[in-house]
Amino acid sequence: MNLNLPASKAKILVAEDTADLREVLVEVLLDLGYNVQAASDGYEATTMFEQFKPDLAILDMRMPMMNGADVCAIIRKTSDIPIIMFTSADEVSEVNGAILKGATDFVLKTTGMDQLASRVEAHLLRQREPLKPLLTAADSLVLEGKITDKPPENIHLSNGPPNAIKTFTVIIDPDKES
Repeated sequence: MNLNLPASKAKILVAEDTADLREVLVEVLLDLGYNVQAASDGYEATTMFEQFKPDLAILDMRMPMMNGADVCAIIRKTSDIPIIMFTSADEVSEVNGAILKGATDFVLKTTGMDQLASRVEAHLLRQREPLKPLLTAADSLVLEGKITDKPPENIHLSNGPPNAIKTFTVIIDPDKES
C-alpha cells in the first residue's frame, strides 16, 4: 500500500453485482480522481484484490459467488486496508457479521454517493495521517481527584466482569506543550 500518494491516486476496489450501480460507483470515484477497478461478484473481487492491491475496498453485502462479508474475511487474511460495506441490508445480524469478519465501516445504499464519497475520503485520510497518541509522557492526569505528572504503570479502572466496557475521563491541558 502506498500511503504517500495523494488521495486522487489512491486505488479503490469496488465489488457490486448490480451493473448500473457498479457503473455509477466507478464513475463517481473516477471523477473524484481515484484509480478504480470493479468486480461484479465476490469471487472476481477476491481475484482482483490480489492483482490490484487496492488502498480501500467497497463491497456489496449480497453478491453472487461469494457475499461481501466472506470477501472481507479473505481480504483480512492479508491486508488491513479500510473495507466499506455498501449495502441495502437492513438486518443488524448481517452488518454485525461483516464487522466481525473485518469490515471497517458500512454505508447504506439509500444514503447515496455523497455519504459514501465522504467515508472513502475519511478512511484514506486516516491511513495517510495516523492518529496522534492521546497521551504522552509529558501530559498530566487526574487520578483519584489528584493531578499527577507521573501516572502509575498500571491503572486499575474497575472490578467489573472480564470484557466489560470500561470508561474513564482523561483531562489534558491544551495549553501545556508536549
